[in-house]
Amino acid sequence: MKKPADRKASKWGILWGFLLSLLLTGCYGAKSSKKIFNSDLARQLLDAALARSVTDGNGQYYRNAVIRIEAPDYYFTYTGAAGIARADTGETMTVDHQFTIASAGKTMTAVIILQLWEAGALGEKGLDATLGDLSVFPPEVLDALHKINGVSYGREITVRQLLNQTSGLKDVLMDDENGIGDDYPEEYRGYAPGSLNGMTVFDEQKGFERMMDCIQNDMPAGCNRSDYYLSYTWPHWDEKAWVADPSNKMAGLLNFYLGGMNETALWKPGKAFHYADTNYILLGLVIEKLTGNSLHQELRTRIFDPLGMDHTYLAYSTNPPTKPWEGRLSDHWGSNTPLISNGINLSMDWGAGGEISTVQDLSVFIQALADGKLFKERAALEEMLRLPEAIEQPFYAAGIIAWPTDNGWILHHNGAPGSWIEYHTAHHLSIVGTVNDLDGADRFMTLRGDIYSALAEAGLRSANFKTGSVSMSLLETLGGEPPIVLLTALLGSLLIFLSALVVWPIAAIRRQHGSERRMLPSSAACWLSICMILVNLIFLVVFVFTIMRNPVQLLFGFNSFTLSILLLPLLSIVLTAGLIVFSILAWKESFWGIARRIHYSFTTLAAICYVWILAELHLLMLP
Repeated sequence: MKKPADRKASKWGILWGFLLSLLLTGCYGAKSSKKIFNSDLARQLLDAALARSVTDGNGQYYRNAVIRIEAPDYYFTYTGAAGIARADTGETMTVDHQFTIASAGKTMTAVIILQLWEAGALGEKGLDATLGDLSVFPPEVLDALHKINGVSYGREITVRQLLNQTSGLKDVLMDDENGIGDDYPEEYRGYAPGSLNGMTVFDEQKGFERMMDCIQNDMPAGCNRSDYYLSYTWPHWDEKAWVADPSNKMAGLLNFYLGGMNETALWKPGKAFHYADTNYILLGLVIEKLTGNSLHQELRTRIFDPLGMDHTYLAYSTNPPTKPWEGRLSDHWGSNTPLISNGINLSMDWGAGGEISTVQDLSVFIQALADGKLFKERAALEEMLRLPEAIEQPFYAAGIIAWPTDNGWILHHNGAPGSWIEYHTAHHLSIVGTVNDLDGADRFMTLRGDIYSALAEAGLRSANFKTGSVSMSLLETLGGEPPIVLLTALLGSLLIFLSALVVWPIAAIRRQHGSERRMLPSSAACWLSICMILVNLIFLVVFVFTIMRNPVQLLFGFNSFTLSILLLPLLSIVLTAGLIVFSILAWKESFWGIARRIHYSFTTLAAICYVWILAELHLLMLP
């Protein structure tokens, strides 16, 4: 005959078994159900996402954003804009406003290089031709370009290494002679003090703050904006000036790099990945040397004009002049300042992303690229998407991230102001846009996450879209300061879990040599807690290893493998619920002494806390 406590436990066991089967059935049903894409719902959700991205905590417009999504397989196109386009005029942001695309323009530079490769202009070695092979720079320039401990490797750099950012060159905008931007304290915002950005922003005489004092407050009296670094239009390269004075950094972008940064290259060419605008400044110069035309002319002839991109141009170009393609240029913000309205000169981007464009034009470009329309043969596109071998790097191919999914690729590049181009080959879907904010990495990630969520909720069936808002929110958390409460709670829970794993074997040995008989609630609580802790620790180790192996995946949502790992937290919920029930039963029936009551109380609280942490990180979801 069963004792009352055993009968209660049996009932609870049946209940939890039913809940577990219901959970698994729900997972299966979620996978097997089919949806029809709801365009109206998608538009409603995207409108709301755009509005959120440009409003402050008081619901007032304080920034701008514009996006375009084309999904012909779903008969869906969306173009939307929100916010204030210009601080100086107060005009409303529209879908026709132009904006700075920044590093998203690297993809365009890469396309021209691949076109030249396809035409045989790079010689027999093709993309593996070295700068020495091409003879586009004098030998003395190549000898100075890349040095490690006084040894030059500049002639060995290949075109492919420039394209996929493995040349070992430092970033002229972010790094300096003494290190890379990320090596410096947080207050430097990723700009090494001796970098071009570091100089233009932090210089106490001619830097950004002094220029703002001049423009906004006329301080010092009689000052002229042309006296400051951010009013300067940067030449690309002045060889004569370099020969006359190699230390003259102001003569051009490459001159700035050769003014000292070149002496401390990071590693030999091809050994590792380091994102550097220097690579694409060199590629822009290669294009001009090989074709005899300006970079802007080549962009027009090879990409913009054939695709009808009549609202796109390379800023600050004079050959050809940009006037015919100029429209209404929107502001983008930096240091909480509208840069375009204040006349800030951004000519330092050039071949690394100096284009101005619209969402319509960028959508045309990324679709044409993905469809292979920019090349004569499909092999050129395949070569462009070829990833470096045996190098740990963020799936950066030739001027574009090529991220593999379960059934295709996500092609993506973004720029510093939160501009981006993106194409999902599995769905023939393009997403382009900008949040126009150098300090708005959180706005960029949140808007993209909201776009993914909106499309998934409207019926686009994809693990990446379903989990995009979660992964991008997690990326924001990892990229910033972790919330102290979450971090403390996680460390506390892990400490209790590990302590419990140490205590149980000791307790088991003592019971073996004693006469204690364990009742069902006590035994069930013990095994549930062991299983719960093991599940939690296994999930944490596998998930962290999967993510940290290549954090760039957080830009695109979780793939099916990562999503399958998220079954473990759901199992943890079931085990935690069972632990709570049987711990209460064991406590109520006085099966435990004071030591065990304290032990299981702490273990149960740690389990609940762990589930709360996962909920705060939005990691509790059905695959």
